[in-house]
Amino acid sequence: RLMTLQNGISAALQREKIGQTVTVMIEGYDEEESLLTGRLATQAPGIDGAVILDGVEGAPGDFVTVTVTDATDYDLIAVADGGEGD
Repeated sequence: RLMTLQNGISAALQREKIGQTVTVMIEGYDEEESLLTGRLATQAPGIDGAVILDGVEGAPGDFVTVTVTDATDYDLIAVADGGEGD
């Protein structure tokens, strides 16, 4: 019951970020999804979710400015600033 409650809280907090322009550090590449992944300065590895970068180019360690377009319970989905995604 506690995790169900926490999922709802996390999802609401993630949805509040939709439409925001943020800086993300690229962390890696998700081969299954063919997308880069990254983190906000406020997202701890292994604890917090990640940012899924749709149509963003770069390499691990690069910082990119993106716009959050969607969210899951724990992850954000973002496109290059001013971009539409794929």
